[in-house]
Amino acid sequence: MQPFRIALLIICSSLLAPVASAEIPQPQHPIEECRKNNDADKTACLKASWNEYKNAILEEYQNWKEFEPAAESGNEFRVNSAIRTAMEGGWYIHNHWEPITPEADEFDVISFDEAEAIFDCRSAIINLKFWLIATTSDNMDASSPRNDYKQSAKKCERGIKKYKFKAH
Repeated sequence: MQPFRIALLIICSSLLAPVASAEIPQPQHPIEECRKNNDADKTACLKASWNEYKNAILEEYQNWKEFEPAAESGNEFRVNSAIRTAMEGGWYIHNHWEPITPEADEFDVISFDEAEAIFDCRSAIINLKFWLIATTSDNMDASSPRNDYKQSAKKCERGIKKYKFKAH
């Protein structure tokens, strides 16, 4: 089996295969549940939900960006190893948690600009995965996913610096 097919199989199985719910980290403060609370509880819950989501995405971004050299190398063994490491590490919150986009009445709790920066970090993770897949393919041009990753990673890094984000 060609290395591309192995990488594609691994990625597809991680995105599409059913995973036991115990294996998927669950948010302690799901945003939709917070939005159902009354005003006093809602604000505290929204803050907790936002901080939990933000920290999870930042941590995953830090982990995933370690694979950029593997993607740059084009070495199929390194790329497949990177994908396997991500799967074994459970780095898939970006796929399974609902992205947080603040609603109009939540801007005093969750900054729209900060949410956009975190969305860029989430996009960078996804774009890096597509770049890794394209790197191992004989039939795919890796330049487009590479450029998408570089653009979203640049926005993410700008947001991390601007808002002094740190994963906790």
